[in-house]
Amino acid sequence: MYVNVYTGMWVDYSNGRITGATITLTARNGSILVAALSIFLVLVGSQFWSILTFDIHQMNATDKITDILHFQHQATFRNAGTSIGATRELLVLPFPWRRRQTGPRDFSVTIVRSWAWALLALTNFCVWSTIGPFSCAITRSAGSHILITPGTCGIVFDNTSETGLSSKSLSKTIIADTHARGCYESNDSLAQCNSSMSHYGEDIKASTWFPSQESYLPDEDLTLVWLLPNFVFSMTPIDDPFFGFHANHISKRFCQPDNLVNIMACTDQHQVCNPKRQTPICSPLTAAVLLRDNISTIELNPTQNATARLILALNGAEGISSSLGGRGAGALRAGEKVAQSIQSFLPINQWTTEVKNWFAISLIELQYALVEYPTGPTSPLRENLALKVPQRSESQNLCRSMKVPNLGGYKSFSVLALVMVLVVGGMVIIISIILEPVTNCIYNNWVTEHQFRRLQWILDGKLQLQRMTYECSGLGGSG
Repeated sequence: MYVNVYTGMWVDYSNGRITGATITLTARNGSILVAALSIFLVLVGSQFWSILTFDIHQMNATDKITDILHFQHQATFRNAGTSIGATRELLVLPFPWRRRQTGPRDFSVTIVRSWAWALLALTNFCVWSTIGPFSCAITRSAGSHILITPGTCGIVFDNTSETGLSSKSLSKTIIADTHARGCYESNDSLAQCNSSMSHYGEDIKASTWFPSQESYLPDEDLTLVWLLPNFVFSMTPIDDPFFGFHANHISKRFCQPDNLVNIMACTDQHQVCNPKRQTPICSPLTAAVLLRDNISTIELNPTQNATARLILALNGAEGISSSLGGRGAGALRAGEKVAQSIQSFLPINQWTTEVKNWFAISLIELQYALVEYPTGPTSPLRENLALKVPQRSESQNLCRSMKVPNLGGYKSFSVLALVMVLVVGGMVIIISIILEPVTNCIYNNWVTEHQFRRLQWILDGKLQLQRMTYECSGLGGSG
């Protein structure tokens, strides 16, 4: 079912006002945002490394006499632009010292000193390589639903006869049947979902009936399902109480139905619950016609009350009867196993499979009706159908508050997660930019001690090291 999806910022109140804040974009724009976030996180990782190396260099700066390996470590942290580059340099740094060491113990100490820093640099690289794909998690944290853009909001009803609405309902029931088999029975193939048989009798016109005194249940909805096997036979006995085949056919090769007519009685009961109370409260289980009177007893707020009455108005409490009307043999899963009037084997609990399927169809029919409520009819209405537009503000708000599962055409992002990434990442970038000048300003104006830390940071720069090397070699000049 096609719906117009709202793109932009909205709030999924099922997750809370703050954590439910969501931005929905088209798949193309969402992919661009994910790519931009990945690039942003890579930039944040590189700037975090610059902060880390500055801190390490300043903490290890000393005015005491130390060895050359220490200064090489300092120069590496001062000039390594990336953590993976620093890892490579620190890993190979001990080996030129091997010939100068007096014993294996000294070389082992050199390796430990260098490789400990290499492990730190490698850890930083691995952490930020893991955080990079975090931009996809921002999409998952927003949930799997999208908001519907309201159209011609309202409920379709028949203002003349039952013909048009029955045809419309039958069409939805058939679609819901296919959907139910795909959603609730993942083992079925597409061929099974799209197939149907019609050997179990013919459709009859709708009519009314009244239960006898013995079968009348005032607080339940009674549905009688009649099965007429007609000229269907089975190669093997079937023990299911609704699809029984045991009697011997005259040819002795087949089993014929146990009864010419089988009847299954099903009852539906419904209730509405208020989950927002500290102690959830529910209306009593009752028939659909009595459910409306019980809604006022569970202390629903105006929005909850409008939602409950909308479900009732959309015939959401019809139960399995809505899954059977007008479909005839197409409503039976057993009919899919009939070929040339021969019924294949059925398990003893086939009747439970049928009832479960009818119930699943009724739920999906309600979902389709709820989606159609804010969007309006998908095709022009026939003359005998009309659209009832909601008048109350609570019902109108429901038109703007309907969300559906995201089937993949859009991407939703958690606003809270986006803000956290941008704020934290922005702070890292800003700190990396101002850290060195602010430190120099503090040393120049307020801190008179430890000036060697600032000077060593300057002298360990690659250009300063190059200048001093050339000057000591007698190759440099004052320029």
